[in-house]
Amino acid sequence: MTRSDFAIIPFAMDAAVAMSQIMVNFRALDLGASATQIGILMGLCWGVAYMLTALATGRLVGRFGAKSMMLAGAAAFGVGTAAYGFALAPWHLLVAAPLAGAGSGIFWPSLQTYLKVEDNDETRVRSGIFNVSWTCGILTGVAVSGHAYDLIGARGAFWAAGAIVAVVFVFMAVRVRRSNGAPDPVGSDGSGVAIEQDDPRGRAFLRMAWIANFAMWFVGSSAATVFPRLARSLGYGDGAIGEMAAVVWIGQVALFAILATGSWWHFRKAAFLTGFLAGIAAMALFARGSSAVALVAGSALLGASRTPAHVGSIHYGLYTGGNRDANMGYHEAILGAGCVLGPVLSGMAADAGGVRAPFALGGAALIVTFVVIGLWPIRSASGQPR
Repeated sequence: MTRSDFAIIPFAMDAAVAMSQIMVNFRALDLGASATQIGILMGLCWGVAYMLTALATGRLVGRFGAKSMMLAGAAAFGVGTAAYGFALAPWHLLVAAPLAGAGSGIFWPSLQTYLKVEDNDETRVRSGIFNVSWTCGILTGVAVSGHAYDLIGARGAFWAAGAIVAVVFVFMAVRVRRSNGAPDPVGSDGSGVAIEQDDPRGRAFLRMAWIANFAMWFVGSSAATVFPRLARSLGYGDGAIGEMAAVVWIGQVALFAILATGSWWHFRKAAFLTGFLAGIAAMALFARGSSAVALVAGSALLGASRTPAHVGSIHYGLYTGGNRDANMGYHEAILGAGCVLGPVLSGMAADAGGVRAPFALGGAALIVTFVVIGLWPIRSASGQPR
């Protein structure tokens, strides 16, 4: 895959993903679903399928090839997304969601195996393009989702998202070469620092990144699930809700671009801890604010807050310990686990304690994770604490 492929494919796919995720919330609300039902829809039905297939895909890429897995994932996601358009009752959405979630869980780990190449600087550039591209795709999809839903209706909007996926499928079938994965790297971390696969420091940062990534996607998916309900209760229209939700991705893409400039953040706990503080501030704004300024500021902080954990999970997974393809599967599965629990618990919290209760839950989760990562021991290659 070329740099342009990493700019085009993730952008288009995540634009479709974002459109479907926002619009399925609108459709569920229009069909009379409760907050708990929406949490089950996005968490258990979509998220569990995503998590389980992502976990398996990391191991299956070596057997079937990354291109074949990408095409299978895109096809499943496209069909599931188009099927949302036929829903006439909340349970119809529950039937389509596992197929869409499974397709995403197959597609993304397979795509990420193409990131690592022999030249570490090229890998860093590819990773930067990939992260900026998929984030811009989500930003675009979120921004247009409400307007598409209003202008062409639920069925037309879901079919439009499915059509985007169909175009990506054809593009990949023509452009992408087959790959069975590459040997697991032992060597540089991209900044000229030698990393052995059994380096305790590398393993520690990989595990911290996984924990941080789980926490941030738990909080992010929780907020995304309940945000449309909160904003509607405050009198905002669907178009405005989509635009405010898109600011999450503006904050994320801005920090992705900054982190892609170099390796200065590698092996520094401060990157994770700063992200947690930004996330806690975002939860406070959502829990207390009602103005557009407060909601937009909270969205920007939320997007920026999860960037260090997400980038760190990919970076340390590519360069430290274990099977690289499997690590990409673990990365997406852990992300998926957060996306399972977040919507389910936020829906239950909203039904039990009001529409703002999930944001208090998210803030508490980030405080706990901040303490865990802050106290995590780091050992050098000799095994001694540092």
